[in-house]
Amino acid sequence: MTKLLFTLLISSFTFMESPKLVKVKLTKTVSASIPEDFTQMTDDELADKYPSSRKPVIMFISPDKQIDFGMNIASQKFPGSDLNVLKDFYKANLYTLFNDIKIITEEIKKINGKEYIVFEFTSIVKPDEKSINPMSAIRKYSYIQYTLHNDFLVIFNFSCPESMKADWQETAGEIMESIKFSKS
Repeated sequence: MTKLLFTLLISSFTFMESPKLVKVKLTKTVSASIPEDFTQMTDDELADKYPSSRKPVIMFISPDKQIDFGMNIASQKFPGSDLNVLKDFYKANLYTLFNDIKIITEEIKKINGKEYIVFEFTSIVKPDEKSINPMSAIRKYSYIQYTLHNDFLVIFNFSCPESMKADWQETAGEIMESIKFSKS
């Protein structure tokens, strides 16, 4: 009986109820449904999490600052529409960004009438061994979708610590499936 109570107690702490999703406009022509408690990142949060001279179009972050979802648009045009070529290019690029990567999903998928390149994976970035400040490896779960719109590559990304993957994997898929482009 004690084992049963212990198991029930542990499972009640580890089970996370799916967050309520609300529809938001990412741009004038793009919308998605995201967790209602996510907020748009401030410029300081963007600079801290995504240091770059070109900031993302829009990024949202969870209240605990561990989970984010966002959209970006490549600065250069991509003429043509061969997503298979782009998929191979971006897959190769992913392998250069991380010390270790395990692909969960790699496909071209139609969502709400639009074709997307989909990558779902876990990754590890190891700290620089020569660094003065000892740091631990960064382990992430990511779900990234690429699509072409008006000859520009549009990128949607969701990421969280790998330890939270089981709690967020289904929601990440729901968010990505909710993305819609309106007629412009």
